[in-house]
Amino acid sequence: MKLSIRWQLLILTISILVITVVFFAALSIFIIVKKGKADLDNYRKEEMQKVSSTLKDYIDMAYQSVESSYKSIDNKEYLEKFYGHRLKSIMDIAISAIEKRAKMVREKKLSLKEAQRLAIEDIEAMRFDDKTGYIWINDTLSPYPRMIMHPTVPDLNGKILEDPKFNCAMGINQNLFQAAVEVSASASHEGFVNYIWPKPSANGLTTISVKKLSYVYRYSDWGWVMGTGIYLDDAQADIIASILENLKTLKYDNGHGYFWVNDLTLPYPRMVMHPIVPSLDGQILDDPEFNTIKGTNENLYKAMVEKVKKSDKGYVEYTWLNPQTNKIEAKVSYVRKFAPLNWLIGSGIYIGHIQENIIQRENETNSQIRLVIFAIIGISIVLILGGYFATFYLSGNMVKTIVQVKDSLQSLSLGETIEKLEVKRQDEIGDMTKSLNNFVDGINSYSKFAEEIGKNNLDASFKALSDKDILGNSLIQMRNNLKQIAAVEKERAWHNEGVTLINDVIRKYSHDLKELSIQFNRSVVNYLKANQSALYLLENERDGEPYLELYTCYAFDRQKHLTARVAIGEGVIGQAVLEKNYIYLTDIPSDFVKITSGLGLANPTSIIIFPLVSNDEAQGVIEIASFEKFMPYEIEFLRKITEDIASVITTARVTKNTKMLLEETQQMAEAMKSQEEELRQNNEELQATQEELARKLREAESKNT
Repeated sequence: MKLSIRWQLLILTISILVITVVFFAALSIFIIVKKGKADLDNYRKEEMQKVSSTLKDYIDMAYQSVESSYKSIDNKEYLEKFYGHRLKSIMDIAISAIEKRAKMVREKKLSLKEAQRLAIEDIEAMRFDDKTGYIWINDTLSPYPRMIMHPTVPDLNGKILEDPKFNCAMGINQNLFQAAVEVSASASHEGFVNYIWPKPSANGLTTISVKKLSYVYRYSDWGWVMGTGIYLDDAQADIIASILENLKTLKYDNGHGYFWVNDLTLPYPRMVMHPIVPSLDGQILDDPEFNTIKGTNENLYKAMVEKVKKSDKGYVEYTWLNPQTNKIEAKVSYVRKFAPLNWLIGSGIYIGHIQENIIQRENETNSQIRLVIFAIIGISIVLILGGYFATFYLSGNMVKTIVQVKDSLQSLSLGETIEKLEVKRQDEIGDMTKSLNNFVDGINSYSKFAEEIGKNNLDASFKALSDKDILGNSLIQMRNNLKQIAAVEKERAWHNEGVTLINDVIRKYSHDLKELSIQFNRSVVNYLKANQSALYLLENERDGEPYLELYTCYAFDRQKHLTARVAIGEGVIGQAVLEKNYIYLTDIPSDFVKITSGLGLANPTSIIIFPLVSNDEAQGVIEIASFEKFMPYEIEFLRKITEDIASVITTARVTKNTKMLLEETQQMAEAMKSQEEELRQNNEELQATQEELARKLREAESKNT
């Protein structure tokens, strides 16, 4: 189905509008969703950061409280303050017993000795702290006091307390009883002594000595120093219990926030204190109901212990029953290790409200997305209808122009000549019409230029439409190539014509070397349109060096050059013969040679000296001077004709030498023939003489006989 441009524009416009609307709708929804998600993530992070920061602050506060209280175990001033009132109360009971007996002495009801005995019995029987607490009595003798009564070590009674084992007080290894005397010598008659002492049990003394803090009081009337104390291991238990009790009472968030403590035992820890679920105290936390860690359902207490063992502190997310709502809700806890007691201190905050707020915000985002979708649908309908009517109206005039351009292009495709279109629009379609008109002008110029080329008018003017005009530039290149071909052909024709002319001269005068030289020299100068020339031939004197002799010249000063003779290698002429290669001069010295013309004497522009070489043998040289420079094809022409004339000269000289040798041979033959005849005659005469001599000899012999 073929659609018109108008319908194509309508469909394209509506498609673009629909795609654009859908794209921006999707982009808007994507941005809203992405921003909403980012906002929710940021909200959750901020809220979790607030919760985390709050938990950390509370745990750090509780940790500092625990740490401070725990450090007090070894703090003498704290222990004195913590246990002083209690120990003084115990000592007050003993003092009351003594005062009772002392009063009876003052009333004369008892003797001092009897009263002291009864008082000792009363004090010896006093016990506290599961029978580990007691009161002893020593006197104030110097330098070492004497033990009056010790309820747990009676062997000491009545003995001077100078044994070195008592040097365990005040942190300076002072005798503890001596220290008690010194401390009680104050104005208040009381004080504290810290030392190390075996701890008694219900079954007697133990063999283990532990730290102890004692309160001592001096009853001056009797010269007694009484003391009672507390073992610091018992004090540690008391302080730890006090720490746990303080943690149990610590609350925040309107009483809903609390602190718990468990130990660091693995695989499952033991609960030390839980203020909300006290039934867990002392229990191993391995119940499956604790498997509520977010994402893994791992035991939450085990995960907490692993967290603090790895990094001393951290956050853990899990689910736990919210007593306010009686529902299982998400919770985050911050836990921190208290290494001295092998504890984990933790506290948590429910974060269900954060998730509720996130869900609410998600619902608000979804509502915004629905509103955007409805708005986009409405805008889309308006844009599509508006685009349809606008495109339908605007496409009418545009399509008309496009159809005209289409018709023109179809005519051009058929090779028809068309007229330029009228440009009525100032938009892209108008630019397209202008471009078509430019193309029509170009086609017409192509046609005219091609016609001129067909007429062999290679100088016809033509200009391409632009640097990117492939056809126009190709026509110019074709014209340039044709010019080059014509020039080459012209040079070839000139060369062939010249060679033919010179060959005719050679054939006509080959029998006379002198005339041949004259005609060859004249013909070369005339054909090259040169101005001067001279032809030298190689001559050999008998038993002498070869030399160049001027045979003929053209337009030279005859008085100067007719008798010129040049040795081989002398000057540029002799050098050319020696090297058997031409020499081309364009930088001519002012005194080298002058050319005579109608304007007087002038230096030539160029001089070429070409040796006449045949079969690698030089026969002479021709020197040509001209006001013009010699072209490469002219030099090539000279190369050809000098080889031809050299060959003819060689042949002529060989012929001449052969003829001379033949004549000499004939002369020698005739001379030899004459000599032979004379020799024959001499032989005949000699023979006759010999015969006559022989006859005479025979005659003489015969006479003798």
